Parts: sequence; structure tokens; C-alpha cells
Amino acid sequence: MLPLLAPHASGQSQPATPRLSFDTASLHETKPGSEEQNSNVPLGPGNVYSPTGGLLVIHNYPLVGLVSFAYRMTSGQLSTFENMAPAWVRDTHFSVVARTEKTDVTKDELRLMMRSLLAERFAMAVHYESRQTPVFAAQLVKPGQPGPRLRPHPADGCSHAFPKDAANGALPPPDTIAGGFPAVCGGLLMMSSSTPTHYLIGARDVQVVTITNAMASWGDLGRPVVDQTGLTGNYDFALDFIPKRADPPPGTPAPPTEGEEPNFLYAVRTQLGMKLEAQKQPVEVLLLDHIDHLSDN
Repeated sequence: MLPLLAPHASGQSQPATPRLSFDTASLHETKPGSEEQNSNVPLGPGNVYSPTGGLLVIHNYPLVGLVSFAYRMTSGQLSTFENMAPAWVRDTHFSVVARTEKTDVTKDELRLMMRSLLAERFAMAVHYESRQTPVFAAQLVKPGQPGPRLRPHPADGCSHAFPKDAANGALPPPDTIAGGFPAVCGGLLMMSSSTPTHYLIGARDVQVVTITNAMASWGDLGRPVVDQTGLTGNYDFALDFIPKRADPPPGTPAPPTEGEEPNFLYAVRTQLGMKLEAQKQPVEVLLLDHIDHLSDN
């Protein structure tokens, strides 16, 4: 079960936030492929987070990945930011070892500290702006009635932290619980699918807006998805679908498609009870005002 680096939904103007900073931080450039890419804190949009005592360790991520973590970008925000950023922001990888004396630091506080670190080391300045943009509006096929794999989250006291690795000889904890939902709450997770050609993505105890705004990247839709379901409160979901294939090189025979349902849109409709309608709406984007190459630690 893996956390997804899928963008978080904002959809509203960002409130003023207190400036928080790490007490110590080392940040240096790494060569792509020179070491494994990993982090002791999931960099995805959810709340999955095992306490680290105030230590953040990130290895070999592109700078845009650190920015996405800091600002919980939607897929549309990420695309806009990448298009206007210098190529090195997308291509150059960095590693971070940072510590705060606040040993009970939350994941959102770590995001704010990362914003401060980016401003300090890269002189990065950004602002939000609303733009009229083509979108897909996620609506319920039957008003007020979610699909069979989208349910209101029960008050079951589930954990938002990943379980520790199993001891030698012990069986690892299961990815899922009854119904195929993730065993861990609070984040968008890639789970093991019983069919090798399928993706199985799910979450528990998340807002529907978090689900819909991640759909653009899952389905390779080419435009943001906004929530018009009218569903409030937190939900559990599990979505099983076949990812979109890249176009084959010229002259390559097309792969067979028989028996390959559900594709993404079909799965969203039949499993989550949602349809996607093309619209134009004002969407909040994160714009880059200034960025410099890494300054000395």
C-alpha cells in the first residue's frame, strides 16, 4: 500500500497562515537515479502521517515535488506551475534533512515549514490567482445517492499512521479491510490489485473534494475536476480501473482491448456513482513570481 503524490483540493482562497520554520535544515542537490527516492513522511495530499519526533527526511525528489508537498497542489495547479517554472525546477532533484524542536509537529505544520525553507533557500515567491478554466464537474448520477464503493465514513477510530514493519517471520498487515477499503485512514493510497492490469486506489475518512480533485491525474483527463456532488462529511472509497494506455509508437500493433472494462470513466460512474460533465469555471492556480538556484546551506 503506497501513498499517492496526488494533489490536494483547495478550491478556495488560501487563508493567512503563520510563518513556521525548521530549527535546522540541510538541503542539497542529488542526481536523478543516483539513489532511491523516498521520504519518511508521505508527500501526498492526505493526512497519513506517522509521527517522526520532528524529523523530516526526503531523498532525491524534484524541486517541484517539494513545492507540491508544501502547497498541497491540485493537478491543475501543478500543471500550471510546471509550465511557468524554469526547466531545472522540474528536472533537478534534491534531498532534505530538516528538524524542528516541536516533536509533535503535524503534517500541515511541516508543509508550512517547507514553504519557509523554499523561500529561504530558493528565494521562491508565489501567489494564488483565479482563472476561468475548462474543468470536469463531478456530479452524482443519482442525486443524493453515492455508488456502491463510496460510503460515509463510519466512526470506527481507524489509524492515520502506517503500521510498523512486521517482525521477522510475521505476516505483514493487510492492505485492505472488508469491502476493499484501505486499512489506513486519511490519505489517498495505491493498494494491491488482484488484476495486474488494474489500478486499485482508495481512501478512508477523506472529504469528497479530495477524491474528485485527484481524478484528473488518475484518469489522465487533461483538465481539473471540481466537486459538484453535494456530499458533505468524510467518506471511504475504493476505485478499481484500468489506466489509460500511452499511444503506441507508429507501426506498433494496437494492444487488445476486449475484456478491459472498467476504464476510468466507467469505473467512476459504476463504482462511485459519479459522472463528469465538461464546464468552464474559475479555478485557483498557484503562480510562480520568482525563484533562484539553491543558495548555500
